[in-house]
Amino acid sequence: MPSGNRGYILTSVEKALQILKSFSISSPTFSLTELSKVTGLNKTTVLRILRTLEKHKFLEEVPENSKYTIGVEVYKLGSVFFHNLDLEKKARPHLIKLANELKKTIHLCILNEAKALYLDKIESNEQAVRIMTSKRGAHASLHCTGVGKTLLAFQRDAKREAILNNLELNRFTKNTITDRNVLKKELDKIQKQGYALDLEEREDDVICIAAPVRNMNGNVIASVSISGLAHQVPKKTLKGIYKERLLQAAHTISKAMGHA
Repeated sequence: MPSGNRGYILTSVEKALQILKSFSISSPTFSLTELSKVTGLNKTTVLRILRTLEKHKFLEEVPENSKYTIGVEVYKLGSVFFHNLDLEKKARPHLIKLANELKKTIHLCILNEAKALYLDKIESNEQAVRIMTSKRGAHASLHCTGVGKTLLAFQRDAKREAILNNLELNRFTKNTITDRNVLKKELDKIQKQGYALDLEEREDDVICIAAPVRNMNGNVIASVSISGLAHQVPKKTLKGIYKERLLQAAHTISKAMGHA
């Protein structure tokens, strides 16, 4: 195959990936015009790629509004990723146990660029923080969530500084930390004490405590948290029995990932 053709195929693949990556939980549907605008590609090119992606079920058209959304093939690929992720499989039994024991919502997150990615969310049968915006596969801010602050606090100095320098400190509640220097002090504190608190920093009346999960090399690869409603969980309980159970669970999961 001529080199010119190889270049064309690569360009077409990159354009297709650009279109697919435009979809997210916050932006689940796009029209042809909208996709052309967000990708910067002309409508003719976008339409050609859309028809190919739709033919192979990577996208599907929504009959009600003629917009496009993610198709079943993308879901199948995502399922393969999650199924083969050892961390999630090894952590899940401990997350379920924690949720049922404390009757609270449990999260497992990893660092994904400059955000925390929810790998898992377990809600107990009896009581769950169903008002929370967290969802499996969604992202959380690093500066105002327990899981996010934990992941950021335990990064190597150079990486933490690089993320901090480009992090948007958006305000969500009156308790959100929006001062970079204050956040740095908070991260140092988290690193020393071994856990992070979110005291209504992302959502009003929602608090949580989070701890790091380590791999065989001692590197922090994830964070696990317990979330509840502030008016139901005294701070004494959060920093008492909840902290104790959380650290035990994080330690057990870390051992399962090879951490001595």
